Amino acid sequence: MNKLFMKHLLLGIPKSIYANFRLLPIGQAIKLPILVSNKTKFISCKGGVELADPPKVGMLRIGLYGSGSVSCLPVRIELNGVLRVEHGVKIGGGCSLTTIDEKSRMSIGRDTVIMGETRVMSSRSIRIGRGCMISWGVQIMDTDWHSLLKEGRVLNTDEEVSIGDGSWICSNVTVLKGAQVPEGTVIASGSTIAKSWDEQKCVVTGMPFKIIKEDVCWKKDRPLRD
Repeated sequence: MNKLFMKHLLLGIPKSIYANFRLLPIGQAIKLPILVSNKTKFISCKGGVELADPPKVGMLRIGLYGSGSVSCLPVRIELNGVLRVEHGVKIGGGCSLTTIDEKSRMSIGRDTVIMGETRVMSSRSIRIGRGCMISWGVQIMDTDWHSLLKEGRVLNTDEEVSIGDGSWICSNVTVLKGAQVPEGTVIASGSTIAKSWDEQKCVVTGMPFKIIKEDVCWKKDRPLRD
């Protein structure tokens, strides 16, 4: 562990204790499964965190991940609904996680990493699978935030978003409502995705949507520090 990580971890102990006992049942909270940096900001804690795995120290790390100056940026957490996590989830500096109201759900699978300055905003349901890499500057949302009306009828209702296991969402991608991203997908940097498709393990770009490589897999070539 590097010195900067240890600094933010130690300075964040009071906030880590607060997060665990505010967001979890006491039987889980005493095991400190949530570790946060001292720069984490809790905008709302009306909702809670649901652990999909048995509680273990640091199974969810917030603001203690990222490269360079990103690791020093504050994370903003606004939980009015439920955030469900599996073991090994890491949220980088500068990120923002929002469940808009008590009906909103967000789920993040085992060993998924969300890098710096990414925003995930759920009004209905957002599911990010296991072993995903979400790069910096990504925006994922299942709502348009404002209603588009015609003759009093809402045209743009919220739609669930799902990102399949083992997907790599490259930098500055926007994933919009209704997107169902298959397992093993690589979404090219700067793309906007607002549709669903069936083919797994491919490289896609958008807009316009296009599959540019098929039958591919990816791996981390460089270790990413805590």
